[in-house]
Amino acid sequence: MIVSAVVIAGGLLILLSGCSSSSGLSPLAARDAVEKEPGVESATVTTAVDRETLGTSYSIDVRVELQDGLSSAEQQRLVDRAAATGWATDIHHEPYGLRLRVTSSPSVDVWEVLQGLGVASAPAPNDKSSVLISAKDMDEKWGDWPARAPS
Repeated sequence: MIVSAVVIAGGLLILLSGCSSSSGLSPLAARDAVEKEPGVESATVTTAVDRETLGTSYSIDVRVELQDGLSSAEQQRLVDRAAATGWATDIHHEPYGLRLRVTSSPSVDVWEVLQGLGVASAPAPNDKSSVLISAKDMDEKWGDWPARAPS
């Protein structure tokens, strides 16, 4: 009788201890969602790992290639969509931010687009197509990670 109670209690602890499924998208589902958008040529969504002396840090890495000749309004919409979808991706480690790279012709200044959306980001040196957005800034714009995927 006592053994049964311990087994039941242990089972309940396992159920309540974070073994529940996440509401976030898998990296493959996020990639598929971005690639379905009209104007997107290809996309990747992965976990970026930074190994440091005192540990390991994680970010979400979203890379998008847009079709040539899109208007700046379409480029802006797709930058917003790619960032929102990236932030809805569950990478199984709390990320410190999102790395976003969007390439196209004509080229898109991702930092400038995000500024227009009210999102602070750090541009990559000498590369207007790449930025790093902190988790704090992602949470403020798109909600706590993993955020709800755009519909």
